[in-house]
Amino acid sequence: MEIVGTILDADDITLKTRTRSGVESQVGSVKFTTTKPTAVIEFSLSEDQVKSNYHVELSSMVGRRITLQLEYVDNSFAGDGGMHKTFNGFRLFAIPSPAEKKGN
Repeated sequence: MEIVGTILDADDITLKTRTRSGVESQVGSVKFTTTKPTAVIEFSLSEDQVKSNYHVELSSMVGRRITLQLEYVDNSFAGDGGMHKTFNGFRLFAIPSPAEKKGN
């Protein structure tokens, strides 16, 4: 889904290290203020998106109105030691095209 809004501050883009099956990786999360209706949502960045520097590209768009493509995920899996883990929330699907980055 396409959602219009603004990343208000560079500090709203955070990275964290997680360990899965003994392997450490970096993932991210972003607080995004939407418009019509106004709300603050948080979406995640995958390990591959962090490796591709999506967080750096998003940082360059702080304070500008942008359209992001997000997907809602509702997932569960068996984690380390057979512990049941669940995840639900928004995940970044695509960043704005170069033309959209220059506008607004």
